[in-house]
Amino acid sequence: MDANIEILFGVVLITIGLAAWLVGLGGSGRWMRFGAGGLIAVLGFALAFAQIGGPVGNERETKTAAAVAVESGSIAASYTAEKLAELRQSGRPVFVNLTAAWCISCKVNERVALSTDGFRAALNRYNIAYLKGDWTTKNDEIGRVLKSFGRAGVPLYLLYPADKSAKPVILPQLLTEAIVLRHFASLDRGPGGSKTTGD
Repeated sequence: MDANIEILFGVVLITIGLAAWLVGLGGSGRWMRFGAGGLIAVLGFALAFAQIGGPVGNERETKTAAAVAVESGSIAASYTAEKLAELRQSGRPVFVNLTAAWCISCKVNERVALSTDGFRAALNRYNIAYLKGDWTTKNDEIGRVLKSFGRAGVPLYLLYPADKSAKPVILPQLLTEAIVLRHFASLDRGPGGSKTTGD
């Protein structure tokens, strides 16, 4: 968890504790303390969520997926239709990851399946080029690709076989490393050509 977010959650917990302590005090004026405790809790939550959605959250929100990928040392190249065509013309299989900085399932898939040593090793083993398309700002180029596969949003994962005439395989929207590696390994079993949404 990011250090700033940890601090904010700490503030929330302290606020809740203070509010509970005020409410729990005995004696007269209990309802006044109850109101003060509730007000403190509400203000604490508001401050924390404003910070998470403000300086911390918005900073990340406005970063494109490509920028985040560069920061994390991603081995993916930026997706363009021209780059995909060039790689396919050269006879290389291509894995395309269409993602966005605000996409929660994309982030989970990145963590559990697309940032592992096994994933990187498989890219090398099967000589697969890796392209990442950024739909954070919903640009038209990525939008056209999504529409061509009947999708309204990300994630979309495509595996193009080396055979230039073969259609891409569509991977599931929820990934594990095993699912990805199984699809990569299938490239060795012969030419592609079928489009699937299975795992």
